[in-house]
Amino acid sequence: MKNTSFSRLAAFAACAALALPARAQLLDYMPASAGGDIAGLQAAVLGGVDSLNDARKSPRLKFGGLTLQTYYNATETYDTNIFLAPTGGTPGALAPVRDSWIMDNNFGFKSTYDISPRHKLDLAYDFTSLSYQGNGGSSQADPNANNAIDQALSAGYTYTGPNGITAKLRDNYINTTDPADTELIQRFHRWENMVGGEMEYSPSHTAFVSVDAESQNDRYITNDPQIRALLDRVTETIGGRVGWYVAPKTKVFVAYHAQDMHFTDYTPALAGGPARDNHSDTVSVGVEGKIAPKLTARAETGYTYTSFDAPAQGTNSSISRIWSFDGGLFYKPWEKTNVDLTANRGLVPAVLGANQFYVATSGGLSITHRFPWNFTLGANGSIERDDYQSPISINGATSNVFYGNAYLGGVVASYDITSYASLTANEMYISRFSDFAAYDYIDHRTSVTLTVRY
Repeated sequence: MKNTSFSRLAAFAACAALALPARAQLLDYMPASAGGDIAGLQAAVLGGVDSLNDARKSPRLKFGGLTLQTYYNATETYDTNIFLAPTGGTPGALAPVRDSWIMDNNFGFKSTYDISPRHKLDLAYDFTSLSYQGNGGSSQADPNANNAIDQALSAGYTYTGPNGITAKLRDNYINTTDPADTELIQRFHRWENMVGGEMEYSPSHTAFVSVDAESQNDRYITNDPQIRALLDRVTETIGGRVGWYVAPKTKVFVAYHAQDMHFTDYTPALAGGPARDNHSDTVSVGVEGKIAPKLTARAETGYTYTSFDAPAQGTNSSISRIWSFDGGLFYKPWEKTNVDLTANRGLVPAVLGANQFYVATSGGLSITHRFPWNFTLGANGSIERDDYQSPISINGATSNVFYGNAYLGGVVASYDITSYASLTANEMYISRFSDFAAYDYIDHRTSVTLTVRY
């Protein structure tokens, strides 16, 4: 099982910012790590809507072996707390509670090209423009400072060979600005690039063996050496799986993955002291595929051993041993109903006090149902808890749990105007209740989206 928790940038940035007591503008409040999962939760329920809509065969352009689908989404959102700032008001906080209207223009395309029965290429591009407009009062204080442009490009190659051989190569590139609702409220610009591949051999479709590897490079585009020292890094993962098909569409497996994380601009004085370069080994077991007529599973659980280059400040420990889990269940009780259940437990890097990491545990549920008259309704929710390796003291309070419990929930309604266009309304509630009450917050987001696809 690859330690996917390492890639949770928003959660990691929260801890990183806390290592800079001299830079109060980065740490006048600390939103919950679940802020990094807000988009994921929203995507879960909207993905459920999309999957039901896809059953209606959304239009696609075809030119010989080329298949192309384009899309445009125009979203208007009212956000009551764009910075996820403490609702009680933290003395001296740079970011008070501010509301804003947000205009989101998003367009892109997805394409595949069948070179031959054995060779296939895919290419996708996504562009997003975010424009913030204040709603009077304190919200009018330079709301445009949060405007941003995000772009993503991905390319892939798939080979299907004889004797059960398959191979995949992929390159994913993202150029973005940290959103207003993450911990780095100064809106730092960054890019990341992930290159990876995998190969599987399954000659008889009764057993299989596979190998995979990937390298991810994260870079912040800033002249601030403290931010680069905290966040610029290279993460490399390699491993493989051995398994068996227990049913035509279901397989179980044993896996091993090794991961190295290297902070490319690491400076002890700037990064708070702990040596955060680390190596981890994970041994896991899992299941993928259809485990019942209406139930599909993707679950992997195992043991992760992580060793850091040096102990954290004030400690003698440079080792972490945790049980990790990553998985989900997809249940389709009826033809027009989707139920998604997800759960995750993993290690996330940190530089908060004497902490080099924390353990994040989360779970989520999404339900969508398609009614007659082209109408779809969905609901979702999630909860997350983050536990640090050493106690944290802030304003006289001490606890191992800084973020506490972060809750997200929402409802969504979608109407298909035609097979080419749909209208979606979404309401989301976000809150955190932790051992450090001065940093708790509540946020409501109401949005309407017009989608055109062809």
